[in-house]
Amino acid sequence: MRRKKREGIEAITAYLWHSKRLFVILSDVYLQRIWTVFEMSAFLAAKTSNTRMGGNRSGRNLFDFQKEGGANVIVQPVALASLVPTCFVFQWVRALGDYARYNLTQWGRNGIDTDLIVALVFSVLALLQITSLVLILQRWGRTRANLKHQVETFSFNEAKCHHEPDRKQISLAVKYLAERSRLVSSEVSLQEAQEALEGHARQMVWPVMAGALSHAGIPFWDAWVIGVPVAAVALDDISVDIASGFGVNFVGLLARLVAVLNFPIVLALISISASTQSSCCWWMVGTILRVFFVTAFTSTRGWMNAQVEEYAKGQGIPRLGLLLSLVFLVQILVLWCSYGDGVKRMRRCIRRCCSRDS
Repeated sequence: MRRKKREGIEAITAYLWHSKRLFVILSDVYLQRIWTVFEMSAFLAAKTSNTRMGGNRSGRNLFDFQKEGGANVIVQPVALASLVPTCFVFQWVRALGDYARYNLTQWGRNGIDTDLIVALVFSVLALLQITSLVLILQRWGRTRANLKHQVETFSFNEAKCHHEPDRKQISLAVKYLAERSRLVSSEVSLQEAQEALEGHARQMVWPVMAGALSHAGIPFWDAWVIGVPVAAVALDDISVDIASGFGVNFVGLLARLVAVLNFPIVLALISISASTQSSCCWWMVGTILRVFFVTAFTSTRGWMNAQVEEYAKGQGIPRLGLLLSLVFLVQILVLWCSYGDGVKRMRRCIRRCCSRDS
């Protein structure tokens, strides 16, 4: 049994050596356990080693190699497991929110009736759902704030190991990997090999994970999935316009698109703002402010619908179209910086400009 287990441990290195993708289910303890960090370190060491041994003379690093499809690390945070279904439910019940908002605007005109009471109940439920959404993102933000520190302080000797006898086998596998990756020579001790691979992990693990999570801290594929029900709501609005005889024009479509992009933007802003540690008092204040801003952002859809209808009756369509186009361009820029590589490209441009000036 022990021999089979040792062979299995040794085979992990070979398995990772020939793998093209690594799927990381990121939890609070992922970067504190010896097995998971060894697997990720082995994968990254194998990719950079394969690049070097493949005749690399152009100074390419792991990021260039990954961009070309040689390595791919996919990170899915456990803390965000409930984010997508929560957003789905929130978007699908927005029709109830529209109903509540319309009836609340009639408050006091026709007295207190059943519709107003139902609208008030729906409003409270919507607020509770927004609060739960904010709390999910804040909890993930606090977890994400500790990730870099966990990478920088990781040690194979002090890492958690579920079965302590495995630690010796992993140490031997670490030495073999460090030698094959050309991080150390065959004459070094186990401790020196571990330290070499630890240094390599600190150098490579965090940048790769940060790149997989995006600047917003939310994987871009999660953002796409979240956007599906938002787009469905926009299609419902267009269907209502067609059925009511209002018609569909460029400005109306642009207004729907602007409303769709608001939701992933506000998620990114909450995630970024929650990625720092704070005291209990500031945490409560931040929660209240974030709930307020999410409510404000999600309410712009109804306001935009009303504006489009009002401007369509008058002569303000060109002016409204110009305003919505500017908002749309700003939204695209924010999304590019939050979920894409906009921040990295901007930093590169700034560095190039500074180097030219100097």
